[in-house]
Amino acid sequence: MNPKLVFGLFIAVAVVQLATPIGQIWKYEDALQTGRSYKFRTAPVDPYDAFRRKYVALNHAGTVTTIREGDKIRPRGLATYMQAARKEA
Repeated sequence: MNPKLVFGLFIAVAVVQLATPIGQIWKYEDALQTGRSYKFRTAPVDPYDAFRRKYVALNHAGTVTTIREGDKIRPRGLATYMQAARKEA
């Protein structure tokens, strides 16, 4: 192979390998700088589990609700979304 071609491919791959994590870091940092912060009242749950050892799990206040008759029940493991409102002080 032509050494100039090999060197050019090497440089191209190196640029892509450097650009990928830099781009991901940039997006994360941009979200931290321009995003909104939300505070949730939390309470710790039992921090010891025989299988997972010591860990921190938090329950969020207001995340428990009662199911009324006629409500659709979602299977476990499916993503659930909520709308968050910001209380202006």
